[in-house]
Amino acid sequence: MKKLLLVPLALIFMLGLAPSCKHNPYIPDGILIVDSTDLTQPCDPNVVYFINQVQPILVSNCAKPGCHDANTRAEDIDYSSYQSTIQSETVEPGRPNNSKLYEIIIKTDPNDVMPPSGNTPLTADQKDLIYMWILQGALNNGCTETTCDTANQTLSANVQPILSTYCYGCHSSTAANTSGAGINLETYSNLQTSVANDKLMCSITHAATCFAMPKGGTKLPQCQIDKIQSWVNAGALNN
Repeated sequence: MKKLLLVPLALIFMLGLAPSCKHNPYIPDGILIVDSTDLTQPCDPNVVYFINQVQPILVSNCAKPGCHDANTRAEDIDYSSYQSTIQSETVEPGRPNNSKLYEIIIKTDPNDVMPPSGNTPLTADQKDLIYMWILQGALNNGCTETTCDTANQTLSANVQPILSTYCYGCHSSTAANTSGAGINLETYSNLQTSVANDKLMCSITHAATCFAMPKGGTKLPQCQIDKIQSWVNAGALNN
């Protein structure tokens, strides 16, 4: 009688494990990942962080009104948060080439590529970040830069890369009139106007008198804000 009970009990135990095993992310050997939303942990240059690097790309370029924000949910896909990104079933942790999110951003057909025509295309670096984030387990992680060098900030080397990640999805020459309220931060003359009227710093610092930017996203890391402020304080030069 005891032997007969072993089979159903074993089956119950295995079935109980099945759901948890099904969704375990595949992590390639040799990759060290810290899964944490604790932003106080120091940034590791070998790790791609969702909160610091991937989420700004998705919010700026994908989670926009009419596309994949929480309200529109085009094709029932919402990239406005980590939870909704994972629930979209377009990310397969550990397998970027099997993930619809990555597959769609590397397409070359203008009828299929995302962001669609009329929007600023993702850069090669942005695509690589999304690839590596998925490869490393597509974790909800974040970090803080332990050192922040704000000296001698230039537009080309320091400020534009930040704006490209957080702002150009809506406020580029291509997208400004369709999703950026006509505000173009990609050309120096227009950027200079936003600096002169204080709307740039007012928005990215989330001051009460301005619209908080990035729209629908988290505030820029303080180090990024400090770098832009340093450039502004030095005369906001086209350097």
